[in-house]
Amino acid sequence: MELTKGMCKKCINKINDTISTWINESNKDLKVEEVQNQFEVKHISKKKKISSYEATNSIMNVEKKFTVDVYNRVFDTLIQIMENRFTNNKEKILDLTLLSPINFDSFVNGLPKNAFAKLSVKLKPYFDEDNENEIKYKLSEEILSFSKSWKNLMKSVDDK
Repeated sequence: MELTKGMCKKCINKINDTISTWINESNKDLKVEEVQNQFEVKHISKKKKISSYEATNSIMNVEKKFTVDVYNRVFDTLIQIMENRFTNNKEKILDLTLLSPINFDSFVNGLPKNAFAKLSVKLKPYFDEDNENEIKYKLSEEILSFSKSWKNLMKSVDDK
C-alpha cells in the first residue's frame, strides 16, 4: 500500500511539473496588457429628485460605474452560461452520478428506469451493438454487479 502511495505521489508530482512547464512555455508568447486602474473623473449628471425615494442609488464615481456596467454584466453572463451548461446536460450528469461509489447504496433495489439513457447514446460508437437499449442494459448490469462487490473490494484494500 505504501509503495502504491509513493508511486502515486511521484506520478502527481511529475504531472504537476509537466503542467507548470507547459504553462510557463505558453506564457512566454503571451502579451498581457495592463488593466486600467485609474479612471478619469467625469461629471455624472444626477436626476433631479421629485421625492425622497427617487434616484437614491445613482452612481456617484466612475469606478462604481465601471463595476456596475462591465464587471457585474460579465459575471451575470458567466453565471448564466454555467447554469445553462448544467441544465442542458442534467441527464448526462445524473447518469454519471450513478458511477460514483458514494451512490451505490441508493440503488440496491435497482436502478432508476431512465438510468444510462443519455450515456448509452454517447457511448454507442464504442460498442458493437446498434441498439441504445442493449447498451443501456449492459451498463446497468455492469454497474449493479460492481456495486454489489464494492464493499468487499474496499475491505480487501483496507486490509493490505
